Amino acid sequence: MSKSDSPQESGALGVGADVPTSLAEEQQTKSDSVDLPIFAVRDLSVKYGEFRAVRDVTLDISEHEITA
Repeated sequence: MSKSDSPQESGALGVGADVPTSLAEEQQTKSDSVDLPIFAVRDLSVKYGEFRAVRDVTLDISEHEITA
């Protein structure tokens, strides 16, 4: 593998990949603005019988935010 073909140089798997300036600026603008969440969960726990499936989850989801 030549230097120009290395994963870091090519951005394979996101390692060393350059983020386009416009995307970086968009993310910075979004993080600077104060968006109230459209969905919020605080300290959620779920048990099925004695099995604890979810423990103390806190989650805020803003408008147009993608979650998976």
